[in-house]
Amino acid sequence: MNCVRQQLFNQKNFWSLLISAYSVKLLKRFTDASNAAIRGVLQGYDDDDRLVGVVGYFSKSLDVHQRRYLVYDEKLFVIVESLWHFRIQIADRHVVVHTDHVSLRHLLLQKQLHPRIMRWLDTLSEYDAKITHISRLKNKVAD
Repeated sequence: MNCVRQQLFNQKNFWSLLISAYSVKLLKRFTDASNAAIRGVLQGYDDDDRLVGVVGYFSKSLDVHQRRYLVYDEKLFVIVESLWHFRIQIADRHVVVHTDHVSLRHLLLQKQLHPRIMRWLDTLSEYDAKITHISRLKNKVAD
């Protein structure tokens, strides 16, 4: 792994591997979470829904308290954290968020929510984001 990383840094055009969020029509985010970390990638697509390139990557280790989250909370947490991480690139833009946790689609239909989840929903409302389900087999980008 270090060999590949070193080769990328040795290239003159290393930073040209990432594209500008303003050069594409559609932004899609793929997110995933594990017991130890959360990660995601922001990709740009053209009018024909073809991948143009990667806008950015996101990863973060979970602290002791965050590792105790239920899977439902963990998956929502990675969406909120990655939205915040890419807030400059996605400001005033529509973003499609792909997650492999199907129950997040029914989040707003819940009658009672934990206060933490209510805060996260308040944060989500600041963005023009659509949460869609993607099967675990197709979510290879975030893995």
